[in-house]
Amino acid sequence: GKLSPESCEVIRITIDDDATKPSGLARTIDAVNPSGGIERVLLFSSIPCTGGSSWQTVNLAKHGEATKRKIYSARRLAKKLWKNFVTAARVCLDNGGDVAIEWPTGCSYWHWDSVKRFIKRNGLVKCRLDGCAYALTSVRPGFEGKPIRKPWTLATTFDSQIRAGCSDRCSHRP
Repeated sequence: GKLSPESCEVIRITIDDDATKPSGLARTIDAVNPSGGIERVLLFSSIPCTGGSSWQTVNLAKHGEATKRKIYSARRLAKKLWKNFVTAARVCLDNGGDVAIEWPTGCSYWHWDSVKRFIKRNGLVKCRLDGCAYALTSVRPGFEGKPIRKPWTLATTFDSQIRAGCSDRCSHRP
């Protein structure tokens, strides 16, 4: 279902758009250029964090070449997507829009120099959110419906609704 207000137009750039290619980047840039009476644009990045998961350090040490290739491939994909996100974000910010980046708190991508520079240069504010504060629950057999803490970090220029959730942390209650 749609979680955004009726007055909000959501344009998803998905794997089918392939934001690593010029055509996917062009579609993203078109989406963040204000037009047709759009008051405000938010470019929200959810680049897959597979290669940056804290478990990948363990997997690189314990598993063979096939696993290493898969992890390094995921990291290369994330770098391409990040590069194109930065390009689209520059257009969005230059046109008065806002940006947000979301990854799990433990994702190593938060430590990339290019990510840290982008956050600092553009004045993004980072905040932590816990999945259980947003009703994230397990679907695993035997644990269905149990809250999952899953710590996320959000960095954004958007000042109202998103930043208001920055205190939404785990209550440690079932």
